[in-house]
Amino acid sequence: MNLKKLYLPVLVGFLCTYCTRDQLPANPLDSPACDNLMASYELNIKAILDESCAYSGCHPGYNRFENLLPNLENGSFRSRVIELESDPNLGMPPDYAPSDRPRELTADQLELLACWLADNYPE
Repeated sequence: MNLKKLYLPVLVGFLCTYCTRDQLPANPLDSPACDNLMASYELNIKAILDESCAYSGCHPGYNRFENLLPNLENGSFRSRVIELESDPNLGMPPDYAPSDRPRELTADQLELLACWLADNYPE
């Protein structure tokens, strides 16, 4: 029997089996927690940003939704706040924040921000 003819079906079978084990990341909006949360920039997100900014004036434009919008649309806000949250230097707020400022977001704040982002960040 020709091994080359057997190799391709075995490889395809292996790849198909391997790929079926992958799982898509959960959409925060599908979680029961997001069903019960009302999140909008004006309602509660702006307050989180105001309270957790490490340095006064770091993000002066974030006091207005339209100034934050480009960072929401290009994904940099999600990256720095949610995806890099545990990175001590790139995550926001950073670990080198002054001692009188937060150095991390609470679980509730992160959940609210994730739900707000998943809901296309209503103003």
